[in-house]
Amino acid sequence: MKEISTGRQCILRSCGSSKVTSKDLTCLRVDGYQECLHCQYTHPSFSVYYPPTFYTIFNHKNFSQHVADPSKRSDGLFLYFFPNCTLNVYGGGMSSFRMCPTENPGITRMEFDYYHLETGDKFEDYFKFVRQVAMEDFELCEKAQDNLQNGIYTEGILNSVKETGVAFYQRRVLDLVVAQHADEQRTSRVQITSAGAMQNELVEPAGA
Repeated sequence: MKEISTGRQCILRSCGSSKVTSKDLTCLRVDGYQECLHCQYTHPSFSVYYPPTFYTIFNHKNFSQHVADPSKRSDGLFLYFFPNCTLNVYGGGMSSFRMCPTENPGITRMEFDYYHLETGDKFEDYFKFVRQVAMEDFELCEKAQDNLQNGIYTEGILNSVKETGVAFYQRRVLDLVVAQHADEQRTSRVQITSAGAMQNELVEPAGA
């Protein structure tokens, strides 16, 4: 059993890992994590302990910090690390999960790790709580994927207060795609120029 020290004489024990697949795009998964507008109606048990009233997201260069209540920063803390990793402290324990693309674009592999101060019943209660939240997200994301494929959802304007995390993620992806495209364009021009120069060298002068 692995143990993690938080630096305050607090030891978290690794209490289990799991892998499951979800029928949705990895980017849709990240979008879902990066906002909590859905929390009140999708996660009723979660919202009792972490009401969305004070839910705040602070975006940094390569990660987002979600705080359920700014006055209680030691609980209800959720971190998203670009592009696909999370760290979540709530419900008396800590969990991490990774949203991994697969060869099938419509399938995401979810990899979960769980940590807790206790074992036995206390961990089981924590595990049931966080797994219930995860299963609620599974249902929401898979239904959202179905709606996207059926043309029910279209692009729209993001909430400037509640969806800053989504905007952060999508902007990071867009910046990287644009940079990659520009790099490929430069490489393509160099190859074309090199090929043209080589072809000119191979052409024999007229009258030779």
